[in-house]
Amino acid sequence: VGTSAGTDGAERARKIMAGVNLCRDLVASPPNVVTPKSLAEMAEEVAKEHGLEAEILDRDAVEALGMGAYMGVAKGSLEEHGPKFIHLTYKPSETPVKKLAIVGKGLTFDSGGYNLKVAGSMIELMKFDMGGSGATIGTAKAIGLLKPKDVEVHFIVAACENMISDKAMRPGDIL
Repeated sequence: VGTSAGTDGAERARKIMAGVNLCRDLVASPPNVVTPKSLAEMAEEVAKEHGLEAEILDRDAVEALGMGAYMGVAKGSLEEHGPKFIHLTYKPSETPVKKLAIVGKGLTFDSGGYNLKVAGSMIELMKFDMGGSGATIGTAKAIGLLKPKDVEVHFIVAACENMISDKAMRPGDIL
């Protein structure tokens, strides 16, 4: 990614570490704390604090756009933990020379749906399926702090839970 004018190495490292620390905190948090909703709220906070644009799509908007595979995974979650499609955008002050997209997997918890995880499968660690989204939002924070002058960056996270319920997708269902 492009460089920021006048940023020395130590200051640049501090800005990058702020993003790394956010990622670490998100990934280390339990799935009842980092939900699709709280992840979207954190993304909006990062956007507001660091001058990024934020667009968060809820269940209705996701369905209207025909995101069937995404909704198939999210269907079993409670309404309060419904999907949040997160799109943050960093736009430089100058005309961008490059445009990048960073996409992170946002399963805040993966029960396995009806393909259940068996004993010894470490199901309690399935919260780590959101590590990609933590890295994406952490990178958004770092980019927002670094403010590269020649690169436009899009940050995409499809956050949801994969849970079992009477509304969940079943193996063999056609989306």
